[in-house]
Amino acid sequence: SLTMIPGIQVTMSAKGNTNFSLRGFDQDKVVVLVDGVPINDVYEGNFDISQIPVMNVSKIVVNRGVASALYGANGSIGSINVVTKRPEEMFTEINAEYGQYNSYMLNVANGSPIGDAYYWITGSVLHSGGYEVSKKLDKSERRKWFDKLVRYDLYGKTFSDITLAAVDNYLNDKGKWNHTEYTKYQIAGKFGYSITDKMEAGLSASYYNNEQKSNTFKGNCMSSYYNDTEEWSNPSGTKFTVDGRKAIFQNRAFYWPEKYDFTVAPYFKGEFGDLTVKANIFYYRQYTDLEGYATQDHSVYMFPPSIDANSSDPYHSIWTEQSYGLNFYPSYKLADWNKLNFALTLRKDSHTEEEKAISASESPDIWAVHDGDKYKTKFIAAEFMTFAVE
Repeated sequence: SLTMIPGIQVTMSAKGNTNFSLRGFDQDKVVVLVDGVPINDVYEGNFDISQIPVMNVSKIVVNRGVASALYGANGSIGSINVVTKRPEEMFTEINAEYGQYNSYMLNVANGSPIGDAYYWITGSVLHSGGYEVSKKLDKSERRKWFDKLVRYDLYGKTFSDITLAAVDNYLNDKGKWNHTEYTKYQIAGKFGYSITDKMEAGLSASYYNNEQKSNTFKGNCMSSYYNDTEEWSNPSGTKFTVDGRKAIFQNRAFYWPEKYDFTVAPYFKGEFGDLTVKANIFYYRQYTDLEGYATQDHSVYMFPPSIDANSSDPYHSIWTEQSYGLNFYPSYKLADWNKLNFALTLRKDSHTEEEKAISASESPDIWAVHDGDKYKTKFIAAEFMTFAVE
C-alpha cells in the first residue's frame, strides 16, 4: 500500500527488513501506529514494517508533511496509522504462496462478532530460501566494481596477492545469493466489547518471531587504517589476506538465531455528548540475538567482545528494548465544523545490550570470565511526556 503513495519510498534492506522513507526522511521521524498504538523501534526507529499484520485492515491513514501535534516529537515528519476492522459476521480467510528456492507464505485470519463483543486473530508464516542475483551482475561485472572500489594497486599489490574468502565469495557466488534465508512467524489479534452503543473497551496484542541470515559485501575505507599511535599508515599485508573487520574487503555475514517483538495494549473509547475520549496503555518488548561473522561459514567473527578488544571469540550480541506508557486523547466538539483536540502521552523506554559466550570451546576467553551467563555492556533509558492542544 505504501509503495502507491507519492513521496514514500519502500525498500528491502540488506538485512532482509522492509523499511520506508517519507519525503527523504528516515522512518524513525515518522510515527507508525496500529489502532493508535505506537510501534516504532525504541532504539533505532527503523523496525521491519513487514511484521505489521494487514490481513484484517480496514484502512491505512497516511499523513505526509506537517503531522498532528497529538503524536508528539516522533511524528515530526508524518504519521501512518493502520486501522483494523471490526467483523460484522464470522469470517475465515486462508491464502498461500510458493516460489523459488523453497520460499513460501501462509496467512490465516478468523474473526466474528459475539453478542456485544467481537474478536479477530491472524497468523502468518513467511519463509525465504534466498533470492537469485541478476544475471547482469556476473563475475566479470563484479570484478570491474571490485577493482574500482578496492584500490589495492595503490599499495603495491596485485589481485593475486588478495586471498580473502570474502573476495572469493563475492566474485564466484552464482545463482542464489548465499546466506540470505529467513523464517518469520507472526500472530496478532484484537478483542473488543461494547459497553454501550457509544463506549468500547478491549485488548490488542501481537507477537512476531524471526530467524534470519543476511549477507553483504563492503570495501573498507583507507581512512580506517591506522597504527597503534593513531597515525595514518598504509594497510599491511594482513588486510589483504586475513578476513575480518579490518580486512580491505569484508563479507558481513550476520545471523540472527532469534528475534521477537511482543506488544499488548488495552484500550477504551467512548462518546459523552460533545466529548470524545480515546485512551490506551501499552507494553512493547523487542529482543534481538545477533551473531556477526566475516565469513559465510561462520569461521571468522566480525566484532571483538567488549571484555577484550584483542579477542576473536564469537558471542551472542543481545539487544532488548522495552517501552510502556499511556496515550490519552480527549476531543471536544465546539461546532459542527470544528473541534478541540487534546493529547497526553507518557512513555518510558529502555535499551539494554548484553553479550554471551556461544560455548566454552568456541568462546574460551569469554567463558573464563562469565561462564555461560549473559553480561551487560550498555543500558540507556529515557522518559517522555507530551501534552498538546490542537
